Amino acid sequence: MKFTHADFDRFIPWLDQHRGELSVLVHADTGDNLADHTTHACWLDDAVELDLRMFR
Repeated sequence: MKFTHADFDRFIPWLDQHRGELSVLVHADTGDNLADHTTHACWLDDAVELDLRMFR
């Protein structure tokens, strides 16, 4: 799901409150998939190990 920077402050707290037991990865969409899923990423709850081979 994509959302804008303007929606971030409303959407992330809502998502965190409604995610239940899920760990959710929130990341930028800069066009650099590896950086977006690592450097520009934020986890709601515990991080899950990602298979990043497709981005290398």
